[in-house]
Amino acid sequence: MSKIPNLYLKWRAYRSLIDDSRSDADIAHLVFDEGQRQILFSRLLYGDLNCHQKVAARLVGEVINRCIADYRKMRGLSAEATALSSADLWLPSHEFIRRLIVAAGDVSTNQLDAMEKSLLDALIPTVVLDRAPKLAILRSEIDKSFDGFIKSGGDRPLEFEPGRHRGQFVVEDLTKDPVDVYVFLMRNPYPLAGKRLWELEWGDTVLWLPSPMKIPRTGDKLNLMPPSPVRADLGRFVATAVLVFDNKVLGKLDPRGAKAPPGALDEEQTARFITNMKRLERAEGSPIQVAANEYIVAPTRSQS
Repeated sequence: MSKIPNLYLKWRAYRSLIDDSRSDADIAHLVFDEGQRQILFSRLLYGDLNCHQKVAARLVGEVINRCIADYRKMRGLSAEATALSSADLWLPSHEFIRRLIVAAGDVSTNQLDAMEKSLLDALIPTVVLDRAPKLAILRSEIDKSFDGFIKSGGDRPLEFEPGRHRGQFVVEDLTKDPVDVYVFLMRNPYPLAGKRLWELEWGDTVLWLPSPMKIPRTGDKLNLMPPSPVRADLGRFVATAVLVFDNKVLGKLDPRGAKAPPGALDEEQTARFITNMKRLERAEGSPIQVAANEYIVAPTRSQS
């Protein structure tokens, strides 16, 4: 008996790909025998509850596979061809999604778009450029050592070209010093890289600056990194900076613990971190602030 890692992401993928009209409350009554079933199901999804094998078997057999079978029949496909197993729930998120797509057998571009949007909505905070503090993204030319930076903002994200541009993240409009800062990137490779989110490994879609970081404030600014060449990973990126103003909350935010050394969080830790971040941000008098901004890495002009 153990917690299913990142089940809420896998559940989002299933819900957005397959037309299952039942509510989570209805499904909770199918997988749990008793108790406050809807609350138990929510805790199961977000990794707050260990999963009994009986619950996993019901969730896959009586919910997911049954609905996939109906979905396939409606499209004239064999209903039994590619059923999932309860062990699949413990797979990495992207591998589970790839198996889910194979099990469905017939999916449209619109369905894939909807699933991708649902996953990104779960992983990316809302970008609010006029909220303080804010995360500014700066761009400069690699071959002009003293060229002025161009700052992100407005309706269109900055566009970077690998080999031509450097980038830098700066938090602006700070009024007090954070005790720690976490910084991560979420990359959507489609359509610029020609691949969907789940067609890449997790580490190619979620990238971390070693976190937590302790960075002294300069005036009302926090330089999160020096100007750095842009990697040749095409796609649309959302950079997120999580500013922590009370070290007592670190154990509630970082799944590695309150005294974690700077580093990159793995897949399970990242999804848990984002869940914790969103819960803490909603709390009254929240001890954290979240700033986000987006940019694009596009093919170089010679590749266009």
